[in-house]
Amino acid sequence: MGGDGFGSVTLPRIGQEVLISYLNGDIDRPVVSGRYYNGLNKPPYPLPANKTKSVWRTKSHKAEGFNELSFEDEAGSEEIYLHAQKDLKALVNNDAHWDIRANQSSKIGGNSLSEIEGNRESRIKGELTLHTSGKKSELADGESHLQVGSAYVVKAGQEVSVEAGAKITLSAGSELTLKAGAALSNWHRGHFHVVVIAGG
Repeated sequence: MGGDGFGSVTLPRIGQEVLISYLNGDIDRPVVSGRYYNGLNKPPYPLPANKTKSVWRTKSHKAEGFNELSFEDEAGSEEIYLHAQKDLKALVNNDAHWDIRANQSSKIGGNSLSEIEGNRESRIKGELTLHTSGKKSELADGESHLQVGSAYVVKAGQEVSVEAGAKITLSAGSELTLKAGAALSNWHRGHFHVVVIAGG
């Protein structure tokens, strides 16, 4: 299939068995109209074991890699498989929508970067767990707000530091408690109490 700037191109490779046709039967106007598998050039997947699989696989030039798009149509095992030997790029000029009815997993061997020029919103009906083996940093050029419906707990192995350029406000509806190893300070309904722990 060919057109002005569009169509499909799959050039034959050296060593492939091809079918030659002649335009209007003219032997001076040969064209390659097909390619065949043979004893040397075998299908991407053995047959008839993979008779339900449709495959479009290319081969890296002067290398052993390949790109592939394949379809498995065995009932109960249907699958679309995509393999990129090196990079995979996609361009969507408008919206992209993914509707996943079960689970999703991803594994990244290197780094991950996302750039969003507008807003981002995530809605999770279950739990959210984030775990990092290294350092975690968050930077907000504007304001940052956190609202929790129940308890909010911060636990550090060594130190917690809070710093403000002008003012820090701590407000509690009934009781505010600060506790240290040797002393305990307590604000309760407008009264301030300091208790020194024995042996502290």
